[in-house]
Formats: sequence, structure tokens, C-alpha cells
Amino acid sequence: NMWWYGRARGGPLLFYLILSFFSSLCSCSPPPPPPPRYSQPPAEWITSKSSDIIYTTGTPSDPSLYPIISNGYLGTVLLSGSMYVGGVFNGLSSSLPLQGPSHRAAIPSSVAINIANATPYASALIISNATFYLWSKIQVEDQTNNNNNNNNNSIIYIGQSWYAHRHHRNILVTDISLSKHENTTIDLYLKVNSSSSPDVVLNAVSSSYPHLYTLTNASTLIAETETSSLISLGIASSIVPPCVRVGLGEESWYMQFITAIVTNIDNDDDGGDDDANYLHTAEKMFMTANEEDDLYESHVSAWSTLFQSRIEIEGDQYLATAVMNSYYELLSNLRSDWPFSLSPGGIGTNGYNGHTFWDAETWMYPTLLLLQPKLAKELFSYRYANLGTAQQNAAAMGYKGAKFPWESARTGIECTPVPNTEGLYEVHIQGDIAVAVWQYYSVSRDKEWLRKTGYPILEGIAEYWVSRVNRSGDLYVINGVRCPDESATYVNNSVFTNTVASKALDYAVQASELLGINAPAIWRNISDNMKIPFDAVAQWHPEYDGYDGQQINQADVVLLQYPLGIPMSREVAINDILYYQNHTDRNGMFTGDCSYSIAWLRLGRPQDALYYFNNTLQHLKPPYYVFTERIVGGIPHFITGAGGFLQNVLFGYLGLQIERSNITIYTPALPPGGTSRVTVHGVSYLSYLFRFSYDASTLCVTLTHLSRDTPDDGAIMIESASSSKVVPLYLNKEVQFPLGKYYLYTKG
Repeated sequence: NMWWYGRARGGPLLFYLILSFFSSLCSCSPPPPPPPRYSQPPAEWITSKSSDIIYTTGTPSDPSLYPIISNGYLGTVLLSGSMYVGGVFNGLSSSLPLQGPSHRAAIPSSVAINIANATPYASALIISNATFYLWSKIQVEDQTNNNNNNNNNSIIYIGQSWYAHRHHRNILVTDISLSKHENTTIDLYLKVNSSSSPDVVLNAVSSSYPHLYTLTNASTLIAETETSSLISLGIASSIVPPCVRVGLGEESWYMQFITAIVTNIDNDDDGGDDDANYLHTAEKMFMTANEEDDLYESHVSAWSTLFQSRIEIEGDQYLATAVMNSYYELLSNLRSDWPFSLSPGGIGTNGYNGHTFWDAETWMYPTLLLLQPKLAKELFSYRYANLGTAQQNAAAMGYKGAKFPWESARTGIECTPVPNTEGLYEVHIQGDIAVAVWQYYSVSRDKEWLRKTGYPILEGIAEYWVSRVNRSGDLYVINGVRCPDESATYVNNSVFTNTVASKALDYAVQASELLGINAPAIWRNISDNMKIPFDAVAQWHPEYDGYDGQQINQADVVLLQYPLGIPMSREVAINDILYYQNHTDRNGMFTGDCSYSIAWLRLGRPQDALYYFNNTLQHLKPPYYVFTERIVGGIPHFITGAGGFLQNVLFGYLGLQIERSNITIYTPALPPGGTSRVTVHGVSYLSYLFRFSYDASTLCVTLTHLSRDTPDDGAIMIESASSSKVVPLYLNKEVQFPLGKYYLYTKG
């Protein structure tokens, strides 16, 4: 008699049936049944050409290539045995035997429900709803004497769906729905595919409603530092019966399973909540979700708001879906109410130990900055919260200012595993963070944010560089570093490191001037006199002092052109690209594809960008468009790649470039593969919103939302670089331009 575990209208099915019986005696209509679910794939999904729907009858070659369902707080790879929560790590920051390094703590899954006696035959990811569907069927015998020879009578159709609730961040949901002929009976054998975890200790706790859910008190085993605390979690999960019988006379059946996870750092990052509080909150959130009639609708509504800003591709469904899914990968890993940053493997895996690298600010952040500035801003909440630790990191190495770690987890201490040396030498991340800070200010012009958050970060980084450089004649040098090309493990005067350090000091000076602060003169002196390796005879940039043509594993020198936008002659730009693209590992990191492609597009040579753009698509693995770190090998769900790919579309083919006083629009070009039009909705600049749309000949720009600071129409304008003609923009009035280079800016 397992059937009573079902859910209808927020309560146990038994309660619902009893309520319905007494309601009928009172001549009252019973509550309506749960909303319809998809026990079979909707016909329109099977034939859909929408970029929003990934429907397949295939399965991935590797289970790790199933989609991730996540909401920026928690996530899981579908059907895998583990769940993860952002900010929940286990292990010491250093890599001591059996104790480190700090890594994302695996939590045994409660939502990977397998129907043991069913055979999967199709699945779908609905991207804009962040919902995954899996359909199965069971063949049974017709259990009546009816000889109608209808084989469909003996097929049981089952649909499962999973989603991480976007509005209720602590909630994961999976549904099971079934349809069958009334003349059959079926037993469903349910099993949770849950992996044991070496990262948490689990203790069962009495729940308030033991017939509905289990309550577990979990705790990590090893804190990140000697002074930080362990992390505790309360987990309330629907009871999953081992067997469910759906009997004669029943044509449909539905059951919902909910997991609520709450940590003791949800409200206090120092781990101050007591056990009873987070356990009680987990129960409360479970019951709220269990009783919410429009649980799925509120999830869909939250995602709908996010997708108001998006990139649409017309004419190439494969590319359109790749763009849509890559955007989902970014959005699903960040939220504005959870102060943790992005990791290369996303929140649903332990890829790269769940740590935050330069990937966050350099490869994932720029697209979010223009399309989701509120989410992008949260990356700096994370950095600012760990500014004190960054200062300790610098002091421990004998430097001043703030040294942000190469690999960061919860506390901001350096978490690069020993004996890896990136944490000691790959210091360009300081400049990468500074560039991102300045980009945010340039797009927002938010002086209050700059004063409270941005400037303290810039100041700490500037002071670090002052103590890190050495004087060599009239120039400043930086010795003993590791390049973005990580095959160069210990070199002097990396051209990228020195350049980005110079930019960081320059931005700190500019921020000081904006805020009326007297910047130390040494900041400007070092910025203006940094050694930048350059061969004046051959007109190109050596990667570092003594570089002699070695193969590199990812883009490095080309980063001067994008994302840094360093002015250089066309000859030098082309020489750099031609030289290094022929010395880059063809199965290297994804960043080379993105950077070389954008650099060629900026030079107006889309045919030269074609190889690298197409190479990007080889990182996408079927059937769910999952990015892998390398074409062959590397981690799956590499959202660094998703971020870089979107930059290729937004900053490469559309041609946007963030400047101090404007956004430059380089001549747009259509991506290859039959693309007929690209439309970008909800581009944010100075609190205005814009829609950019272009085809092979025309760029259309529409102001769709006025700035809260300058609400007047006509205050923002576009200027042609070729003719200097200025056109003011008015609300919801589309303006068309021939393809070319333009500047978007405000009066004054």
C-alpha cells in the first residue's frame, strides 16, 4: 500500500482522497487535481525548430554529459549521485594528505530517482524554463478479457521532470507522471541513485511530518582554514517509496518529490546559525514548497524575467540552440542573493574543485555585465568580502596591498593544490579582477558602488603591484611569473601580466580622480613605465623575455587585443595573431578559439575568424550541447567555454567593446552557418536598455528602457565613426544604420 505517498494540491494523496469524499457529501466540488504533466513528449516538442528546446531520443556517450540543473545556489548533473551547494566546501586550503585540497562538498543526491523497471526512450531540456524531462515506458499485458488487439493498451508511459527552483533557491524538485490504459495494473520500482560521500557526515533527525519527508543533519568534515568553521546543512527530502502500484481503473497518476537544503551560512557567512535554526528552516521551506499550488509556475516566471535579456540567432538552429544553452549555463550558476562567484565546472559539479579562477572575471563575466548587470555585480560582492583575506595573502608572501588567490573557495585563502605553483606565480589574476571592476564602473557609472566596493579592490591591487615590481633602469619589470599560457611556468616580464598590471594601476588612478582621492604618484609612474616586451624590428610582441617560439597551450599575447583592447598598429595586431595562432596547441584550452576569432573580427577579417569559431563548436558535445574544456578531454560542463563562446557572438560578431566613455560597436558580421539575423535583447548601458539587431547589411538599434538617472528621451546617441553623424535615440523608436563602426554614449 505504497500509493499514499503521492502528492496532490500540496499534501499526501490519502488526505486528498478523504477530503474529496467528505466534500462530495457536502455537495461541494473537490479541489482540482495537480496541473497536467507530460507522461509523453508533446508532439510540438518532437518537431520543434525552437532554439529553446533540446529534444533527443539519444543518450550521451558519458553520463557526465547530461545537463546540469542548477539555480545559482544548488545544482546537480541529471541522474548523477551527488548534489552540490555553492559555498559549501570540504578540505583544507592546502593539499595535505587525506585532507585537501578544499573542494566542493558532494552531498548524496535525493533527486536522482530511477524507475528500475522502465526503459527510457526520449528526453528534453527546455532551456528557458530550466527544466529537464525524461520519458520511459513499460510493456505490460492487458489484464482484462478484452481481445481488442490494441497494443497501446499494454504500454505504460512515464514522464519525469527535474528543476532547481529559481525563485526558491533552496529547492530541488522532481516529478513523475504516468498514463496508461485503465485495464492495466503496474508496479513502479523506484530507486534513488545516491552516491556515498567522503565530504559530509549524515545524521538522521526526527522530522515534523515523518510520513512526508526525512530530515538529515549534515556537516562537512574538514574546515578550509584553522580559523574557519565547518559547514552544516539541513536536508528535508520527500520520502521515495520503493514501489508504487497504479491499479485497474486508473488512467493517470502523478507524484512530486521535493528536496530543501539550507546551510548554516545562509544568513551568516561566519557559520553563526545554530543547528535548530537551519534544520527548522529546511523543514519550513520543504512544507512551503510542498503546499505551493503554483510551485512550477513561480519557477518559470523567475526564469522568464531573466530571459528578457538574451541573444537570438535566426537561420541556424544549431547555433541558436548553442547560444541559448550557453547563456542558460551562465545564468544557472549565479544569483544576486548568494555571494559566491563562478567556477569553471559550474555549481553542479566538482570540476576544478569548485574553485573560482580568473575565468570568472575574464571569460564568464563580460556577457553577464551587459545582459545581467545585477548578477554580474555579485562577483565583486564575493571579491570584496574576501578583500581582508587577500591582504593577508599578500602579507604572507612579503608584499603589500591585496593578492587575490589563483584558486579561491569559501574564505578567499589561496586554495591551489600543492605542489601546483599557479598560486605563487600566476599573478595576472590581480589585473584581471581590476579590469572587470573598471568595466563595471564604465557600464554603470555607479560612483557610490565605486567608492564602497570597487575602489577598495582597485587600491589593494595597485598597492600589491607597487610591491611586486622591480626597477630596471627607466622601466619597471615583473619577474618570476606564470603566463596565461600555462606552459610558461616561470618567466620574466610576461607581456600579458605586465600589460594588465599597468592597466590595473591606471584604473586605480582614474578611480581616485573620480572620487577626489589623492592617488600615490608611484601608481601612475609604474603604469606609464612598465616594460612591455616588443620586437620593434619584427613588429610583434614576444610572450615574455626570452620567448623563442615554444608551443603555447592557450591564448596569451592575443589577449592584448581582446579583451584588453590595447592600441596597436594593424601590422602588429596581424603579426601577433598570425604568429601565435600557429604556435597554439590545436587541442588546447578553449580561450584560444574565442580570442583569435574576436581579434580577427575586430580587424574586419571574418574569414580568418571562421576556423576558430567553428573550432568552438567542436567543444559542444551531443545531445545536450555540453561544453567540454578541450575538444578531446578536459572537464565537462566547462562554463568558461560557454562564457567565451557568448563573448564571441556579443563582442566579436556584434562587435561591442566597453570603453571608459562609450560603447564602441565595431562593424557587425553575421556568424557562419546560414545565420540571417542576430538580435540581442536587453543590453544594459548606464541603466538604459537597448535592442541591437542586424543582418547582412543593416544594424537596427532600439532604446527599450530609459535610464533611472537620465530619464529624458534623446539623452543617449549613436555616432558614426566614418561620418561623425550623431543620431539621438528615443524610447521604442528603431533607428537603422548601414553596417559600420559606431559609438554609443550620452550627452556630456
